[in-house]
Amino acid sequence: MDIYLGLISAQALRAENPKAANAESSMHGGIPRGNGYYHVNVSLFDSKTKAPITDAQVKATLSDPVMGGETKALQPMAIPNAMSYGNYSRVAGTMPRTITVSIKRASAPLPTTANFAFER
Repeated sequence: MDIYLGLISAQALRAENPKAANAESSMHGGIPRGNGYYHVNVSLFDSKTKAPITDAQVKATLSDPVMGGETKALQPMAIPNAMSYGNYSRVAGTMPRTITVSIKRASAPLPTTANFAFER
């Protein structure tokens, strides 16, 4: 499985053109107000066929060594020609984070996990 992670600040989404902000406002309860929120996006593809994986349950944990972490379920998102999973999470402060993505598929007995480093 190929796993792609993307993050964009809520502030950047609010600053985009009004059409983009309107599309985002209907997902995940809307773009959060305030500072420090990021949209976490995970895209999954079969590594052999390159077909999008659309049957997964995906969670992301953003953690730091001092405060621990917060786990969020990522919701399926239909995007042109693909499927993705996303949600908003708050990233307070400027400490480096570890993002752990957990992917559960009905065809697999155990979840697949991947770790990513995030630094602002």
